[in-house]
Amino acid sequence: MTEQLLDLRRASLLLRRFWRTVAIGAAIGGLLAAGYAVRRPPTYTATALVLLPAGASSSGSQADTVSAITTEARIATSAAVLIPAGRKVDRFLSLPTLQRRVKANAPATASVLTIVATGTSVKET
Repeated sequence: MTEQLLDLRRASLLLRRFWRTVAIGAAIGGLLAAGYAVRRPPTYTATALVLLPAGASSSGSQADTVSAITTEARIATSAAVLIPAGRKVDRFLSLPTLQRRVKANAPATASVLTIVATGTSVKET
């Protein structure tokens, strides 16, 4: 394959010749980008790390610790916790919406619970 040098004179001639096509393409691209931005507002995310007390189980085995973390994550995303918290943010947020927006899980460590909330505004996160 041979190398071709950029010929600025030829490129400018092509742009002058097809300027309408380039302008129409740029206008369509701008309209599509604006439509996407309006239809898909930005999503905000808030993350909280919760340190859980150590030694909750009497045997202290790894399986008991994982089970305790799983229970804590389920409690954090339960209706008993989400409904009162959601009402403080927006009283019209339904439980299914809150459950879709709030996730809780335990990362690599056994004593930290990660809670991630998403929303369409800073107030909702």
